[in-house]
Amino acid sequence: MSEVAYTSWGLIPYDDDVLAAGPTSTHPPMIGNLSLDRHSSLVFQLAAAPDPLGVRLVTTAFSAPDPERAFQLFTGSTMDEYRPLEKTVWQLKYDGPFAHCSTKIQEVGTVIKLHCTSASSIVITSVHFS
Repeated sequence: MSEVAYTSWGLIPYDDDVLAAGPTSTHPPMIGNLSLDRHSSLVFQLAAAPDPLGVRLVTTAFSAPDPERAFQLFTGSTMDEYRPLEKTVWQLKYDGPFAHCSTKIQEVGTVIKLHCTSASSIVITSVHFS
């Protein structure tokens, strides 16, 4: 599958309203290493919204979560209004010091919100859409 670009991303350090809270600032489409804590969210503005959309998160192997319990996905057409996506099936694969958490989602808008529900922090090294 070909890569789908995201035009910006934002972090919500404590997301207490996952259906309406948006990031206070956005960043260019180059995400560096960052730690996601419980109740935080990453929000991505996509250039396009293919159906289905592949999502792959790369984390450090040490902080790799059980993605089924660590993440909730939401979508929308703006960064301040979301709807939950159906329960997704995640795959977790290790590659040396990294872990790849991937899933496919359907009926998405151009905004994707990844909400962290993990009890421990997760170090994200990159995010890819296809």
